[in-house]
Amino acid sequence: MGYWDARQLNLADGSLVTVWPDLSGNGLDVSSVPQSTLPTFRANHLGLPAVEYDSLGDRLGLSTAQQASTLFAKFSTTTDPTVTGNQVVPVSMLSAGVVSSYLIVSHVAANVRYVNKAPTSWQGVVTTAPTPANTYYTIAGVARANSLAVYKDGVFLASSPTSGSYKMSDEVRVGDSFGGGDMYHLVFVAIYDRPLTDQEIALLNTA
Repeated sequence: MGYWDARQLNLADGSLVTVWPDLSGNGLDVSSVPQSTLPTFRANHLGLPAVEYDSLGDRLGLSTAQQASTLFAKFSTTTDPTVTGNQVVPVSMLSAGVVSSYLIVSHVAANVRYVNKAPTSWQGVVTTAPTPANTYYTIAGVARANSLAVYKDGVFLASSPTSGSYKMSDEVRVGDSFGGGDMYHLVFVAIYDRPLTDQEIALLNTA
């Protein structure tokens, strides 16, 4: 559905990222959204090109009606959010300006949350997996018919049962934060309109 990869950006180190092209072929290029600032391209962060977010106002987004069943991101943080209590949100989906699903790494470690139509309430799964600073890792959230699952580095961590139907989103954001946070670096983000299998998650982790 959507794929954004910093390794394919043709920018000079230190340049502001005004548009991050979607490489899926679906035309979901993300750019600056209102009341936000632009992230910065880093040609070499921990050995890889990455887009740097200050986690206070940097975000890129696009208004588009989508039903995301899999959220996937490869990134690093400058501190361990599970220790500092900061929040990092590498990818999120919004509905009418309100978050409807997101991946988040915070003081409760890596987790994924979705909002359902009926009932309209948060349903999610939280893990206790460590998220060390200055190390790239991947986090994936998969929404299946009756459950949510979270993965780290391509390995299944935990799942939780859900009820009702998942809420349709009208905006995708690549990079975001809620309530402040810490600087982080995104290598790539992928969004799918279907739940990936365990095997597909493991394969995407090697990308």
